[in-house]
Amino acid sequence: PKIRLADWIMDEIYDREMPSIVLGDYADKKPKVVMKMDIESQEYAVLPDLMFSGVLCKTIDFVFGEFHHWNIHYPPDEVTGRGGLELGARESLKFKNELLRGFHSVKHCRTASIS
Repeated sequence: PKIRLADWIMDEIYDREMPSIVLGDYADKKPKVVMKMDIESQEYAVLPDLMFSGVLCKTIDFVFGEFHHWNIHYPPDEVTGRGGLELGARESLKFKNELLRGFHSVKHCRTASIS
């Protein structure tokens, strides 16, 4: 089955609370969300969705991952016909750079690191 990561994060992670029993002095600290992505070129679809939905900036504190500079082919959605992406290896590198530039230009984003 397919799930939309942005929806899952909002449903399962966004309103999380610190467990009532925690080792250490964490009573006044907010939990941190760290996400590691190594999703074999799917980052070109998932990361923009997390960014444009607002989920990345309001839920994820740190995100790390790797971009794959391969030929990218995502067909449009079967139901809506929307979306779809076709990039060559050079275009995928340019897309990555523009995506990161866009991310770093967002003000008031809780996500402190993206690489």
